[in-house]
Amino acid sequence: MGYVASPESVIELDGAVTGRVRVVVVGGDCLYLDANTNGGSDDAVGVTLRGVRYLASCHAYRRDDGVWGIGREFAPTDHHAADLHLTRPWDGSRGRDISAAARRDVLAALVDAAQTFGDANPDALTEGASAADARELSRIADKRARLVAELDALDDERIAVERGA
Repeated sequence: MGYVASPESVIELDGAVTGRVRVVVVGGDCLYLDANTNGGSDDAVGVTLRGVRYLASCHAYRRDDGVWGIGREFAPTDHHAADLHLTRPWDGSRGRDISAAARRDVLAALVDAAQTFGDANPDALTEGASAADARELSRIADKRARLVAELDALDDERIAVERGA
């Protein structure tokens, strides 16, 4: 099992922040936004804000009211900049500080991308929810099988002790 990606899994940003963002549906209420790898060409990697390239990724979550935000817990005005992974690419600028304004602007663009994708792809979100449920059921079945094997081994040990006693 894996993540469910919709056919429309790339969004073009064309506002103050430009570039391509890959969108992966992780679950019915969770998207992974990736502006780190946009087709393999170094020229196409990342997003650009005011002439500066950035690599960005984050998970976006949908609240009960349908609004998307970055991070599991977020208030309407706080999109948790700490949950945004934002760096400079390997172009000689790596290691330079990223301004709070740049973080805010890239974060806002990614929140808009999540909202746009979520609103336009309800079927992909439904498929994502089903896939997430299937992954969870598989994880639980695997855990159950391991526990049953451990119980069988303990039972064998108990029997061996009882026979030897």
